[in-house]
Amino acid sequence: MVVVGIAPEDRTAELENFRDQLGITFPILGDPNKVAADQYQLLDREVSSALFPQDWIVDSSGRVAYVNNVYEPDQMQEIIEADLAE
Repeated sequence: MVVVGIAPEDRTAELENFRDQLGITFPILGDPNKVAADQYQLLDREVSSALFPQDWIVDSSGRVAYVNNVYEPDQMQEIIEADLAE
């Protein structure tokens, strides 16, 4: 399993500050051309700032298994553990 943060805008300094403040150890990658956002239909470009942050879990088969813009670590852990158990 790989955990990666994806930011739809390339604000490297802000992302690094955010990562450091929260003690995040996984990489946060920029998506300035919105390739990932388009592939997973992550955002409406007109209101993208209102939709973030978002949590997405893409399972081992490549299916989007979870989407939310509220941090729910228990629910996310359950989904990840179920996917790993398969």
